[in-house]
Amino acid sequence: MIVNQAVAYSIMTNSLWFAAVISLTAFMGVWGLINFTLTPMKRYFLLIVLGICIAVMTVFSQFNYPPTLVSYFNNSLIYFTTHYLLIRQVIEYFISANSRLTKYQPLYGIIVLTFIGSMESNSSQSLVFLLCSIGFIISASLFTAFSWTPDANNRLNLRLPVSRTLVSIVLFSVVAGVTWLSGMFLINIEENANKFMFSFNLPVSTGFSNRAKLGSLAYKKSNSEKKVILRVFADRNPGYLRAKAYNVYKSPIWKIRSRTTTILPDTRKMKNVSSIEKDQDVFVLKESETDDWFTANVWSAYSSQQVMFTPLETKIIAASLTELQIDESEIVVSKGQKKKTNYRTFSTLGNSPLPTPDINKEQFIEIPKNLHPDVISLSGEVFKGCNDTISKISAVEQYFNTEYKYKLGIQVPENTDPLTYFLMEKPPAHCEYFATGAAVLLRLAGVPCRYVTGFVLAEWNPLGEYWIARNRDANAWVEVYDDKKGWLIVEATPSGGVPSTFSNAKTTYIWDYVKHCFRVFLASLSMDALKSLLSKCISFFTGMLHPLVYLFIVGDGQ
Repeated sequence: MIVNQAVAYSIMTNSLWFAAVISLTAFMGVWGLINFTLTPMKRYFLLIVLGICIAVMTVFSQFNYPPTLVSYFNNSLIYFTTHYLLIRQVIEYFISANSRLTKYQPLYGIIVLTFIGSMESNSSQSLVFLLCSIGFIISASLFTAFSWTPDANNRLNLRLPVSRTLVSIVLFSVVAGVTWLSGMFLINIEENANKFMFSFNLPVSTGFSNRAKLGSLAYKKSNSEKKVILRVFADRNPGYLRAKAYNVYKSPIWKIRSRTTTILPDTRKMKNVSSIEKDQDVFVLKESETDDWFTANVWSAYSSQQVMFTPLETKIIAASLTELQIDESEIVVSKGQKKKTNYRTFSTLGNSPLPTPDINKEQFIEIPKNLHPDVISLSGEVFKGCNDTISKISAVEQYFNTEYKYKLGIQVPENTDPLTYFLMEKPPAHCEYFATGAAVLLRLAGVPCRYVTGFVLAEWNPLGEYWIARNRDANAWVEVYDDKKGWLIVEATPSGGVPSTFSNAKTTYIWDYVKHCFRVFLASLSMDALKSLLSKCISFFTGMLHPLVYLFIVGDGQ
C-alpha cells in the first residue's frame, strides 16, 4: 500500500527520489531488518517531533510544489499531511511490537491518495495516478480480508475466516469505490466539487481557475481576508493585476475558451529593458519599441503559485523559469521549475493603449443563450443614444453606480437565474455580479469584452515601500476593446466595493516587512547553499537527538 502511495506522489510531484527512499525504507521495516520497541509516551514524542520537522521543511522549503486543484485547503497543509502520513506509515513498521500492520493504514492511504489526487496533473500523470489507485485498492483488499482482531498491543492478528472475508470484501467495495472516484474526479475536483457545493448556493472556490461561478470570488474575499497574497514593488500604484480572463458565459459560470502559446526565454539582449536580475530570463510576450516602461517587481507569497499576476498591456516578463504560457487574452501562466518567487513585469500601463489588429472579436461578443427578454430590453435602455464604445462604457458604469448598491454576498432565490435576478430585482451585490452584468449588457450592444478576475492593489507598506494585495483585494472587472484605443478597463462595481486606499497599524507593516525579508533571504540562497544549510541543520539536530534516542532504546530494553 505504501509503495502505491509513494509512486503516485513522486509522479505527481516529479520527485522520484522520494518514492525510492520511502519504498526501500518500508521494505526494510517489513522484513524486520531493524525494529525497536517504544513506550506509548516515547512513541507519541517521536511522532510529535516528526510532525514539527515536516512542518518546518514544508514552510521553508524552496521546492516547487505543483498547485492543487482543491482550493478549500491551504497548499502547504496538503503537502504537510501527505508527507507526514507517508512517513508515519513507514515508521510504524519499525516501532511495532508484534505485527507490522496497523489497522489505520488503509485510512492513512485513502487520505494520502485523496490529497495526491488534488494536485494539478497532465494526462500521463493522471493515468499513473489511476493505476496506483487500483494497486492500492488491491493491496488494501488483501489487507482488509484478514480478520480485524486487535491483540493486547492493538495490532492485527492475521487470520482469514470465511465469514469475515465476505464482510471485509463488502466493506472494502465502498472504500474501493471512493478511491476510484478520487482517481477519476479529483483531477478536476475544483470543477466537480464546485458544481456540487453550488447546488446548495454555497460559493466555495477560493482560487483563480479556468471556471468562475458567480459567488466564488466572494468566498475568497471573506475567507482569511487579511492574508497577504502579493507584494509588489513599483514606483506608482499598479492598480489592476490580472489573474484570469474569461470569454464564455453560460449562466452562472464563466469559462475560458482560448488557445495558448508557449513562450521560451528570449536570447536577444534587450536594450530598452533594465533591472533584470542575474538568474532571470526574459520572456517577450509581444514586441514593443517603447522605452517608457511601467515596471513592477511582483513577489508571490506562495512559491508554488502558477498564476502570474500582470498589469494590462504587459509586453515583457523577467522570471526564473524555463517557459511561460500565454493565451489569447494575454493571461500568463508559469511553467517549469521556479528558482525564485518573484518576477518582473514590463508594461505600457499609463501610456496610450494601442489597438490590436489581429484580435478575434467573435469570441468576445458571444451572447449567452437563453437570456431573459427583460435583460435584452435593459441593454437597449442603458445604451440609448450611445453611438461609440467610449460612450457605452460611461453609460454602463454610470448605470450600476446610480441604480445599485454594493454588498459582499447575495442571496439568490432557488430555481432563479442569478444574473437575471440581479439585473431585474437590483439587490445589493458584489463585484462578480456587476462585472458579469456589465459584460453581458455590453455584448448585447455589440461591444467586444471579457470578464477578468485578479487583484486591485490599494494598500501601501511605507516601511518596505511596496504595495500589498490581500485576499480581500480580490476583484472582478471588465475589459472592453475599442478599435481606436485598444483594451480598456471598465469598473462597473460601485465605489464602495472597489479596493481603495487602506492602511494598517505600523506594527502590522513591520511584521509583514520582516516576513518579506526572510522570504527574500531564502530566495537569495542558491540550491547548493540551501542544501548545505539544511545538511548542517540536520547534522546538528541529529547530534542533539542521538543521546535521547539511545536512552529511549536502552530504557525500553531495561
